[in-house]
Amino acid sequence: LIVKIENGEPIDVASEMLQLTLCSICEAAFQYSINDNEADFFLKELHLALMEAAVADNMPFRKYISRFLSSSRRASVASDHLIDFSQKVLDAYRSLECPIEGTVIDCIAKNPHYENDQDRVADILIMLVGGHDTTAYTISWTMLELAKHQEEQKKLRSMLHMADSSARLHVPKLHHVIKEAMRLHPVAAMGTCRKIASDLIIKREDPLPDYFVPEGSIIMMSIMGMTRNERYYKDPDSFKPSRWENPTKDEVDAFMPFLIGRRNCVGQSLAHSNLRIIVSTLIQNYDWAVVNPGTATCFFTYAPKNMTLKASRIADK
Repeated sequence: LIVKIENGEPIDVASEMLQLTLCSICEAAFQYSINDNEADFFLKELHLALMEAAVADNMPFRKYISRFLSSSRRASVASDHLIDFSQKVLDAYRSLECPIEGTVIDCIAKNPHYENDQDRVADILIMLVGGHDTTAYTISWTMLELAKHQEEQKKLRSMLHMADSSARLHVPKLHHVIKEAMRLHPVAAMGTCRKIASDLIIKREDPLPDYFVPEGSIIMMSIMGMTRNERYYKDPDSFKPSRWENPTKDEVDAFMPFLIGRRNCVGQSLAHSNLRIIVSTLIQNYDWAVVNPGTATCFFTYAPKNMTLKASRIADK
């Protein structure tokens, strides 16, 4: 990434961030130093496995003919490779002479409630898959919005430079910028499904009657349906970090990119840390401009496609 910046090359931020966040999760959560070749291989195999999963989800009969399809057989091999890598992460932790206590991998390895290592490896893989791309795409959307809104970028850089190094990650402007980017571009845009445990009555404004949802119903909640809703946010399609300086109760309640309750995202603390560290570092040291804003895609996550930015080093910090 640094070499591309110094050479003045357009940067596919999403691709760069996928590599960076995967490395960060491996190091911070699993005490594993993944090399570039491993990261490339993991991302390639994951893409193949997810593509097959998406096709199979829409074609239930596919599982009966999968052994006759080369793409299905290749995806099965890719899945095995991902499992093998996760086992390698667990084995590498167990070979450490002085492992750090309290890390994610430490908790997984020592938890007696796992029946076997197969279950441990499954959880490692889930965290690797679910944690790297969501953070990477959130960073990418944040950088795109800052590159499009130069005044916001300059304000954030100025505030970061004025803060002590120990306080930069806690600069309110940084939090507001990231939060606003997450509101505009929630990577889990389609939300999630839940089976409700008891009858639910949804209150609606007059003259509409209340809506009754019986126990056991499957409900789906759209994250973007809330964060882009003008009922909760004024001018919802605009990038306005200042809205978080004194947000209304509706704005706060409608913002739940990590969901809420006991089933919320277990990796949100690590995600927040990565977001603050990476965005603040990129903005402090480089000025960013849009080369190609690209388009938005929504496969498993809401992601930028063909989005490229250009960076130039800040002379006086």
